[in-house]
Amino acid sequence: MSSDWSAPEELKQDVCRNECSIPRVYSGVALDLCMILKGNGGQGSAIMFWDIFFSLPADTLILPYTAYLQITKGSISSDTICQSSNVTNH
Repeated sequence: MSSDWSAPEELKQDVCRNECSIPRVYSGVALDLCMILKGNGGQGSAIMFWDIFFSLPADTLILPYTAYLQITKGSISSDTICQSSNVTNH
């Protein structure tokens, strides 16, 4: 199964370690919250916190498109992300 979700490798590794399931609707905010709540609380969590303020308006702008993808393809699971990047859970 291929994924149309692209992210930097380091972010993919974090998602795989934290086993987040990301909905396509408001996925930027969901990813930020997942990384904050399941992360190690370091500088990355602080960056993700401030990124919420940018992700929320961006996710709102593309809401019709992501709603369509959510209905047709469902959520982005960590399994899909990990398999597409060959990252193992630690």
